[in-house]
Amino acid sequence: MRAVAVSLVLLAILAPRPAGAQDPPPRIGPFVLDLHATKPRFPNDPLLAASRGLALALLGRPQEAAVEFETFLARLEVNNPAAHAQYAPSRREWVAALKRGGDPFDEATLEQLLQE
Repeated sequence: MRAVAVSLVLLAILAPRPAGAQDPPPRIGPFVLDLHATKPRFPNDPLLAASRGLALALLGRPQEAAVEFETFLARLEVNNPAAHAQYAPSRREWVAALKRGGDPFDEATLEQLLQE
């Protein structure tokens, strides 16, 4: 009887278990943005500035985000005036809110951004 109990304990201890490396990776969201390597490679890309602005805002860095959105608007005005006319009003509101330390990105705004 004792040998059976010891065998069961050893079996439980030595039973194969999946390694931690086999676990699926955690979900980190729909976007991953490299904030450091992209800026030097594409210095005049307005969409990159907008992406950085959004990422910085979501990371809780509103002043830096405001600068990136201002950069986005300036680049867009030069590169695509029609798009500038379309996006400037909402982005200026975001810049004003970010400069006040606010967060203009509620769930509805983020959903709208996914549709653009």
